This record gives sequence, C-alpha cells and structure tokens, in this order.
Amino acid sequence: MEAPQCRKRQRRSGLKTKHEIKKNFATSLFSKELVLHVFSFLSFKDLIQCAAVSTDWRRMANDEMLWKPLFNRHFRDPLLLEDRKTKFQYHRRSSVTRQGGSWKAKYRIHHNWLRGQCYINDLSHTMENTENLHQIQVLHDTIFLVGDSTSSGIDVWKYVENGSVHVHQVQSTENTDGFISFLKLVEGPINHLIAGYSNGGFTLWEISGTNLTEITNYNPSSQHDKVTSIGMEYPMILVCTESMKLSVFHVTPSLSLELIHRLQSPMDWSPVAIEIQKHESKRKTGLWKVIVCFGLSGGGFTSSIGVQEFILSTSAVISSKHGFALDFESVYPSLNTASEKITSMAYAPPHLITAHPNNTMKQYFIRVNDHTLDIAFKRTLYGHTFKVDALAIDPSRRTLVSGDKSGIKIWDLAKKGECRVTLNNHVHQSSMDELPDFSIKTLGFDEDKIYAVVHSIDRSFVRLWSFNSMKL
Repeated sequence: MEAPQCRKRQRRSGLKTKHEIKKNFATSLFSKELVLHVFSFLSFKDLIQCAAVSTDWRRMANDEMLWKPLFNRHFRDPLLLEDRKTKFQYHRRSSVTRQGGSWKAKYRIHHNWLRGQCYINDLSHTMENTENLHQIQVLHDTIFLVGDSTSSGIDVWKYVENGSVHVHQVQSTENTDGFISFLKLVEGPINHLIAGYSNGGFTLWEISGTNLTEITNYNPSSQHDKVTSIGMEYPMILVCTESMKLSVFHVTPSLSLELIHRLQSPMDWSPVAIEIQKHESKRKTGLWKVIVCFGLSGGGFTSSIGVQEFILSTSAVISSKHGFALDFESVYPSLNTASEKITSMAYAPPHLITAHPNNTMKQYFIRVNDHTLDIAFKRTLYGHTFKVDALAIDPSRRTLVSGDKSGIKIWDLAKKGECRVTLNNHVHQSSMDELPDFSIKTLGFDEDKIYAVVHSIDRSFVRLWSFNSMKL
C-alpha cells in the first residue's frame, strides 16, 4: 500500500482575490440615499459608533436627515389639548440656530438634560462686586447682572468657556435715585430688558448683542414703592409694586409712555406673576391678553390662588374676569398654617407652580377661553428635602426647574410631575452630616444651561449648569 502523499501547503501571496477584498458599502455599493435609509434604523449610540469607523462613515452618520427625525421621535411631544385652549403662543427657543443648525447638537443637549450630564461653572472668581448679588438674566451667553441690592446699574458680562468677561455697565438716564428691585428679560423678534426700581419706576432697553439701547423710562420721583413683578409684550407693559398697585402702560410710536389703567388692591396678594401675549380676536385686532397670578396665604386655615385676566388695547382695558382656587389638601384646618404660605411662584401657560415652606410645590392648571377662566389644582410635587428657594418654567418643553439649599431638581410637567434629575450643590454631599448655609436667590434656564444667583455664608456668586459642554 502506498503511503498517502502529503499535499504541500500553497504559499499565499500578499494579493487578495476579488472575493476577499472588503468593500465599503457606504461609498462603493450603495447610493447616499440608500445608506441614509439603512442608518435611519440605528439608535444614537449606533450612529456614534458608525461615525468612528472612517471619514466617509462619519459624514454619513452626522447627516441632518438622520438626527432631526431622531430628535423629534425622542424629545418632541405633541401639543397638549389644554395648551391650544389657552390661546397663548410661546416664543420657542431653539438651540438649532445657536449651534449652527445642527440637530445632532440639539439632540445632545436634550439627552444631557434627561441624564443630568452637565458641567458646573461658578463665575465668582471672574466677577467683581459680587458680595451681594441681587438679580440676573441670561440671553444665550450674555449675562445681565445687578451686583448689589442697592445698585441702580446693570453689569453686562459675556460668558466664555474659561470664565466670563465684563463688557460694560448700563445706567438708566432717569431712574438714578432708587435701586433695581426686579429685572426681566423679554425675548421676541427684538429682545428687551426691563428693570423695575425701588421708587416704583422702570426703564426699558433694547438688546443687540451685549449692547443695551435705552428706549423709555418711567420715574415717579415722589413714590417709594418698589417694583416686585413685571410683564411685557412690546409695546404693552404691566408693573406690580409692593403695595399691590398694578399699572398698565403703552409705549407710543414716539417712545413716550401712556398710563392706560391702574388698579389698587387693599390686600397683600404676593407673590405675583404676570404673563402678557398678543391676542387675536375674531372681532378686533390689536389686542393683548394679560394673566396675573397671585397668592393669598396666612391669616386663615387655607392658601388660595387667584388669577385675573385682562384684555387690553393700546388705550383701554376692554374686559376683565377673575377666579380663585383652593387645593383640596389645604381645605381643612392645619396645625401649622405657616406651611401653606406661598414662598415662590412661577407661571407659564398653562402651568402655575407655587412653593411652600414645608418642602413641597403645588401644580395648578389654568384654562382661559372667551367665556370662562378655570383654575384646577393638579397635584403636590414631593422630592425636596429643604424649603424651595426659587422656581422657573419653560412652557414649550413643559419643564420645571426648582432649587433649594441641597441642589437643583428638573421636573417633567407633562408626565404627572415626574422628577427627572437631581443635581447636587456640593461634592460628596451624601456623606455630609449637615449641609452648609446655601440658598438660591434667582433661578432661570434656557435650552442649554441653568443659571442661578447663589448666596452662601461668606460669598455670593453666579452658577451655571451647562448641558452643551458634555458629549453623548
């Protein structure tokens, strides 16, 4: 029997056969439209991995045709029916234009919001005269700051990644006797900043970048009644003072002020929140709808919420109606009526949120139409372990941000008041026996950051939580 012959292993050349050559289907086999169709079935994590394969894949995986529907599928909720009934139009802020039109950047920012992924930056080390910070408003990366509770000027800062840069200080030409007691930013086709003073007056500026151009002012030199709340939709301005005096002004084409109407309440209804929007009626045009929310607490066993609606023209109050609401949890006598006191209030149609000393918040729903004004208590929001210091609402995203001495909480008002994220104020906070004295005086947010004026025992500073600095 012959021994089997061993076959010699063929030496493989360095050249690959046509069956062994790997082909990039994204560039050589499929058209761009077909590749995008395949990629459209992937999650954001898969798209990020695809972007790391090659330059061609990165270009395909970052295409706006993929990220816009991905964003809409995960983050854009349909408008609630109740929102339509309020007939309020929101000035929706969009990070798309601010991020160069990138829907991927918009997705990243919203993704970071949901997971509490943010970069915290305290701006005290770059700012001067911050011993007693008082008021703050932020427009994109421009910060308008009242550095002291007795100041009549506004410091303008430009926020950059490494800190902030002081640009200039703005002073009213008329309201120089009193200090600024209230500061409000009004966004629209033209952005405005309005400051209320301790003498009951106010000054209105137009914003262009970091520049403020004074438009008009009101200076009641004989009055000593500080402004506590302002509502504005140009050219209509509503001002509420500490003595519960509500004044309605119209800015004329010549930039002078006309006092249209003034109301005086004999009772203390503080705090007060004012919202004004353009109102289009079937019968008339050139009207504005105003909602004034106010609280009544103390002096009894219950706390109540009041709402008054005004329909305004540039010369008169056309109509008015009001309503009250008692939440069912405070109808019965309480051993501690001080716990029902309203310490803070925020309103953005249709949601009204009130904060109380017992670490809770209450959510109300306000529905206003041509015939009725309904106020419904929805729920009590639990989760804070300390008294809530400040509130802020974004109506377009139905997001509530609240702050106490321990940190910030982000709530989803569209999902039964669900608390999405908690951001602690202190590192290693869970291991602390007692939290330091820490309070948030002013709180606000836009689409990519939360900002606050924070007071501690020995200092006062501005804190920014940036959701744009973190990667997916």
